[in-house]
Amino acid sequence: MEEVLVSWVDNKMSNCCDWEGVQCNTTTRRVIKLSLYHTRQFNPDGFSSIFSDRLPTLNLSLFHPFEELKSLNLSYNYFKGWHENEAYDGFRYLKQLKILDLNDNWFNASLLSYLNNLNSLTTLNLRWNNMGEGLKSAKQGLANLKNLKVLDLGYNEIYGSLSSLGLANLTNLKVLNLGGNQINNSLSSLGLKMLRNLEELDLSDNGMGGSLTLLRLANLTNLKVLNLRWNQINSSLSSLGLANLTNLKSLDLSGNQINTSLSSLGLKYLKNLEQLNMRYNGMSGSLTSLGLANLINLKSLDLSDNQINTSLASLGLQNLKNLEELNMRYNGISGSLTSLGLVNLT
Repeated sequence: MEEVLVSWVDNKMSNCCDWEGVQCNTTTRRVIKLSLYHTRQFNPDGFSSIFSDRLPTLNLSLFHPFEELKSLNLSYNYFKGWHENEAYDGFRYLKQLKILDLNDNWFNASLLSYLNNLNSLTTLNLRWNNMGEGLKSAKQGLANLKNLKVLDLGYNEIYGSLSSLGLANLTNLKVLNLGGNQINNSLSSLGLKMLRNLEELDLSDNGMGGSLTLLRLANLTNLKVLNLRWNQINSSLSSLGLANLTNLKSLDLSGNQINTSLSSLGLKYLKNLEQLNMRYNGMSGSLTSLGLANLINLKSLDLSDNQINTSLASLGLQNLKNLEELNMRYNGISGSLTSLGLVNLT
């Protein structure tokens, strides 16, 4: 076991509330938080699925006594599953659990039906697991977790059967991460249009290409952070619906192929935008149609690694009086930054 368990001693005189990784209620002295981050000795260097038969399983009966537990962190332990017949009982006792972190394990979609019993959950981290396996047979996904506000499903090899996740029912969600799943088909079955309270959405590295209209992003008018990096976005830019997202503060479109019909992106309507990243898009020529001059609250702008051959003055940056960070490297832009008169720029 790793250092976090060194303080855990089998001694009647020892107070478990003083152990590292344990937090107790100051009144009842019952355990309310367990942080067991990276406590397994198993550390697969260059891990891949060929090692999955060597992965440990989790004995969920160990959590039966923790009925007041509110936060449980089991991340980076490489658990593949659980002991037979333990899953239902193991989670049944955790009725007060609000935060569950299972990041970097190897659980598959059969876990979802058991998690559905955790009705108090507000934060669920399943990043870097194997949720794509068995997703088609998942009956409800996470549909019962109506109090969920933060959900991370990044890098789970989720390719299809997106409706099986039950995301459309999670109408209280504020933060959703689906990055790195190669979700490029059946986007409409994600049910994003129902998540009107969503404030942060990460769909990066999914190879979505031109199927943008199926995302229904225009419905998510409360969005403040949107990440669409590395998605092969190259056409039908108006179908993204960015013009409707007037509350956006951070937008990442880097690593796409956005080099034509720039006006159809609708950036000029995003008056509250503070961070914009359009690096690696192959943009060239005049960018006046991007509407940068309208983004008067912009603080950070990255247009590096494009093919922009124009003068600084033509970009309209002189209007961005709040700009603090500007990256224009590896372009063919002429002109002096001092001529822009941006006093905050470093």
